[in-house]
Amino acid sequence: LKERAQPLRERGIEVDTLVEWHSPRYEAILSRADEIGADLIVRAARKRSRLDRLLLGATDWELVRRARQPLWLVKKTLDLATRQPRIVAAVDPAHPSDKKAGLDRKLIRTAEEIRSLFGGTLHLFHAYSPSAAVAPVATASHHVAMPVLRMGGEIIEELRSQREKQVRELARPAGIPEDRVHLVAGDASISLQ
Repeated sequence: LKERAQPLRERGIEVDTLVEWHSPRYEAILSRADEIGADLIVRAARKRSRLDRLLLGATDWELVRRARQPLWLVKKTLDLATRQPRIVAAVDPAHPSDKKAGLDRKLIRTAEEIRSLFGGTLHLFHAYSPSAAVAPVATASHHVAMPVLRMGGEIIEELRSQREKQVRELARPAGIPEDRVHLVAGDASISLQ
């Protein structure tokens, strides 16, 4: 672990190393992150079968659910000497509350900080499923959402247009050019492969 940290230290980055055995692992990771006041949790995703890649492991899932800090699941090693990274911030602008909108902005800021450390380009990504689209319905007391079971081509195009506008509204203040904004109809876990 110390050998892996050395190239970072040589670049002037302060790195501490720690090995700890704990079960379940996610509790040790979250505890240590809180203890040191971590700004970001980075977790290496292990190589898995095609089917397993559609699902998160137990530790990954618990980190997604419980981490107070942004979580970066890394899928493969990148040699910065030969290739610049593409940093992808996956956002969901279709939520009805500003709480999640704040999360999208935080994800973009964190992705930009990562890009500034390692170079490369920042991309914004959103996957949506037209077949699982949700139509907002206003009631006297609050907004709720109801599933739309069947949608014609015109409604699907309207949904795409609305999502595209929402994603571009997130990208604009962050200075992310339009050619780096990606909107995909389909499941996010498959679209990012």
